[in-house]
Amino acid sequence: MATISTDIDTLQGSNEYNDVIITRGIERKENEVKINVESVPVTPISVSVNGNGTKGVSELESNQIEIQINNLKITGFKANPSVTPNKVINGDTTATTAPTTTVSTTVASFLNIPYARIPARFRQSIPIDPRKESGSIDATKYGTRCPQPVDVLHDATKHLYPRMGTLDRQSEFECLNLNIYAPLDAIEGEKRLPVLVWIHGGAFTYGDGGCESDGNYLVRRSVALGKPIVVVSLSYRLGYFGFLTSKELKEEARAFGEVGFSNQGLYDQRLGLQWIQQNIHFFGGDGWRVTAAGESAGAYSVFAHLRSNIPVFQQAFILSCPSVALQTREQAQETFDRLIAQGTSLSSSAPAGEKLSALRSLLPKDLEPLLQGHPARVSWDEEFFLDLPDSGDHQLDDTQRPFPSWAKLIVVGMTKEENALFSSQWHELPAEQLLQAFKSACPDPSFAREILDAYSISDSSSHAELVAGLIDYTTDCLFAQTTYSIANTATSPQYGPQTFLYSFDQIDLVSTYDAFKNQAYHSSDIAFLFHLPAVASESVPAEFRATADAYSKACVDVVNGEQPWEAYSIGKRCMSFDGNKTRLVTQEERDCGFKRWGKLVDTPERKDMFMKGRDLLYAAMKYAMTLDYSK
Repeated sequence: MATISTDIDTLQGSNEYNDVIITRGIERKENEVKINVESVPVTPISVSVNGNGTKGVSELESNQIEIQINNLKITGFKANPSVTPNKVINGDTTATTAPTTTVSTTVASFLNIPYARIPARFRQSIPIDPRKESGSIDATKYGTRCPQPVDVLHDATKHLYPRMGTLDRQSEFECLNLNIYAPLDAIEGEKRLPVLVWIHGGAFTYGDGGCESDGNYLVRRSVALGKPIVVVSLSYRLGYFGFLTSKELKEEARAFGEVGFSNQGLYDQRLGLQWIQQNIHFFGGDGWRVTAAGESAGAYSVFAHLRSNIPVFQQAFILSCPSVALQTREQAQETFDRLIAQGTSLSSSAPAGEKLSALRSLLPKDLEPLLQGHPARVSWDEEFFLDLPDSGDHQLDDTQRPFPSWAKLIVVGMTKEENALFSSQWHELPAEQLLQAFKSACPDPSFAREILDAYSISDSSSHAELVAGLIDYTTDCLFAQTTYSIANTATSPQYGPQTFLYSFDQIDLVSTYDAFKNQAYHSSDIAFLFHLPAVASESVPAEFRATADAYSKACVDVVNGEQPWEAYSIGKRCMSFDGNKTRLVTQEERDCGFKRWGKLVDTPERKDMFMKGRDLLYAAMKYAMTLDYSK
């Protein structure tokens, strides 16, 4: 294994390094970045389809496709098999299945491919090299998801998906898997296609990379557009399993010869992205033309990798990235200490080994209740983030910090009414309480009045106007701030890549919940991006189809390295995705975004007061998670 020192542009532009994984990090110099890599010889791939080709696979079923990587056999499928609905037995689920809808025999799917192993709870994951594995992988069914609490709010969006991932089994140690969707021609041929990697959201607590991000439809869409791509979705550790850190855990990691990362979930993602760099060519993809995309916590993850010291993709598609501060070292330790106090009988002075053993002895279902009210947060980590100071309330979207030179293109945006998803409580409270909540959000009465004026709220506002104002205000606090910060930072010529801003304005026309209907709420855009049947088939409203076509096409264009619309730096214009009204708009045309709140955050002190609106949202979120959306 040889060590190569080269610059990133040479590496990305040369066929000589098509099979290279970056493991040694990067070195910054003025106007250039040097990367240190380890080269791995390309392994020949043999593909068998319906028994034609490699000897010994003649008994494959008609819908199956097999890939042989040295001594490892991976069996996927060309068309989605019929599905037996999952059965719930004693609170557990069985019969995890492939996607429910037959899409196209031109798309090959490989599900539940492991990319890393977990040696023990809270420990650093270990990469899997398929070239060194043997045996076989049944890649025809989705795998397990990381243990997690029940996400009751997610039921409210079930009408957008063919099948809900909440039905899938859970496993703490078998959740590091990825799913690959590729045009069949790419699997059989030699041409390498650009790759979209999807990192799911869910507050670093819920979700997985399974059926709700079924890439079959987007791959088929890309083929129809004449711009074929490969789609990969990955799962990672969540909650305390992926984001608990402390001095005890770091000391243990170093004793094992590990780095001691603060965020094992982010490190899992890194290993998944590196697996793709090394191995996606076996599935027709190009490991040096990768676009990482994610929504909510997934968007925050993509942003975190842009701030890290390892280049694992070349382009980013950031959907609804929240403005959430990194935990400081002290805050992370407080979380660990609280977990010891609430989940074990040990005192705070107990030896570190006893504390870790006690936490590892708890069943996943016993850890889950302890997470309630204390959502997982990404912590500051000197080993992961590049040039990021350890300071209180530090935001990743620091406008003074450039993006790395290896990031060539960034798309960033949000839905118009993000926080309508969490607004059930506001719909139920009387107008007087809503108005008082608005006024009390800021401790300075004069500034509170400015906020009310900016969102067109007065003492005579109707209940509907108050709810709309709260949705807009909290959306701006939690999402618009980061979205525009990323766009403006990347717009600076000396700071980074070409950047494109969008707003997803398509309202949900078919939701059965009054709080969500006719709103473009948080996560409602995912189905449109993936061109899922619920928003793209002939039976849905024409506005849905138009938005799904435009949004998915923009994604395919980006993955292919094309400019999806006018760059933000040219005229500070934003692409509005809204059915047949999809178009570029200026700030003056939009009664939202920076036009609405820009003057309220013109100093650091005023910005801090403005951001107090997040407290209103967090209270509403807790209430929303207590409701029953299953009916």
